[in-house]
Amino acid sequence: MDTTPTVRLAATIIPARPSTDGFELLMVRRNRELSFGGLWTFPGGRLETIDGALPATLDERTQDWSDPELVATALAGARRETFEETSIEVATDAVWVSHWLPPTVGAPKRFATWFFAAMVLSDEVVLDVAENDRYQWLSPVAALAAHDSGELPLAVPTWVTLHDATSHSSSDALMSASKQDGPRWYHTRAFAGPESERVLCWKGDVAYESGALEEPGPRNRARVSPSFSVVERERSD
Repeated sequence: MDTTPTVRLAATIIPARPSTDGFELLMVRRNRELSFGGLWTFPGGRLETIDGALPATLDERTQDWSDPELVATALAGARRETFEETSIEVATDAVWVSHWLPPTVGAPKRFATWFFAAMVLSDEVVLDVAENDRYQWLSPVAALAAHDSGELPLAVPTWVTLHDATSHSSSDALMSASKQDGPRWYHTRAFAGPESERVLCWKGDVAYESGALEEPGPRNRARVSPSFSVVERERSD
């Protein structure tokens, strides 16, 4: 019997604005009474039929996540959710940055999620406090530092997105690189790590298919604590 939780479809916008030392991203804290409550994320949520065409049935093993019609639906949903949650509107030239799919084991709720980056048209935020109770504009470096100090709890996809963004000096550079290279695929496989930790591997990691974590070769992984907080990121560029 297959006990894998059903995957749901979601999308998020990474709202960006320029700053004196590069760029900042809008982050919101999820209402503690909701799923992922207390975590800091980017605005977003589940896709709905008003966003566009959705698969009548979904088999994640065969689904084409890059189908242009589905990606367009995901972007529409991300823009809608962002406006509903924050009143922020973003530029129309949003760029698809990544796609996430949780492991089949260990995730009580599983969301296949498209991440898009976009410049904001206005940075005046009005929160829907039923969804999110706080917001901050932070550079990727500052957000990760706040996470390390315990002030900004982050889910793995948010942490990795911020970590990837630290390699760019501006939001324009982030979006230009994403447009040129295409989205990064984070379809996660989880393996037992040292002590009670887990190692999350993504395509391109030597252990992605085999689970042989000690085998020498390219790395694209994160070591996480029992609470799924990132301890260490390894990526071979």
